[in-house]
Amino acid sequence: MRWNHASDFPDPTMIKVPVADVRQYLPADTPVVTPADRKERLRVRREGAQLRRIW
Repeated sequence: MRWNHASDFPDPTMIKVPVADVRQYLPADTPVVTPADRKERLRVRREGAQLRRIW
């Protein structure tokens, strides 16, 4: 976390949880990305980068 010129800032806290339990510690509206979704997003990103003009 970065706090520029702050007079006060919160202390971050963390806990170690088993990977299998991570979902229950995240907000309910946290999206789930499947491996297929991730693969498609990366493909679109690569394609977009290849189509950009090089100056």
